[in-house]
Amino acid sequence: VLECSGESGATEEALELADHGGKVVVVGIPRPETVCFEAHLPRRKELTIIFSRRSRDTLSEALDLVSSGRVPLGWLTVKRFSLDQVSAAMDATAARPGDMLRAIVEP
Repeated sequence: VLECSGESGATEEALELADHGGKVVVVGIPRPETVCFEAHLPRRKELTIIFSRRSRDTLSEALDLVSSGRVPLGWLTVKRFSLDQVSAAMDATAARPGDMLRAIVEP
């Protein structure tokens, strides 16, 4: 199970979703930087928990995959903001609304 949101409680939910003997990979960056879960669940299910650094030497490959169309991104929900809306973009990103994955500020 990949946990990519960084949302509070998402790691514990990922542990619940994982099959016995499975792996949970924590990719999301939690805010605050503390991840809490009850130890009995991964212990009983004999889970492996892996924390992953998401961007180590991957930018060039990712850009190639996206620009070639091999990884379609059209389905991702982004909201675009102008430079004079930077404050609103930051607020929206911090609030993590369900209808927005990323905010893009354009000149």
